[in-house]
Amino acid sequence: MGYFKEQDTNRQEDDRLNKPVDLGKTWTKESIYKLLETNDKAVGRALLVLLANQTDDEKLHQCTKYDNGKGFSPFDARRMTSLALFFKAKNYLSDRQLAWLRAGKSKRYHSRIGKYHAQLLSAINKPAV
Repeated sequence: MGYFKEQDTNRQEDDRLNKPVDLGKTWTKESIYKLLETNDKAVGRALLVLLANQTDDEKLHQCTKYDNGKGFSPFDARRMTSLALFFKAKNYLSDRQLAWLRAGKSKRYHSRIGKYHAQLLSAINKPAV
């Protein structure tokens, strides 16, 4: 049945949701972009990594208060915090949410979620403790 519970059977399951992420490999910016474009769960997990990078008061107010290069940008903070909390509670993102997170390539090389590749690379390539 994959990652979804019984009540979520109306949501179409996709093989890419069940693919494990290889944490043993060294990730690059391009491999992060590709993962975020092809793996719905990876997008949700990326939101959780970025949310964890926010300070406690930034999480509480769903905004960016400090220019520390961590977490969400001021422009994205409210919406992406909301999406991260949704994913944390429901363990999925809707097709519309995923489309919004993956959009934006007409103005730049990467998607909205892809612009955070440096933080994601730092988190995924961090040696296990």
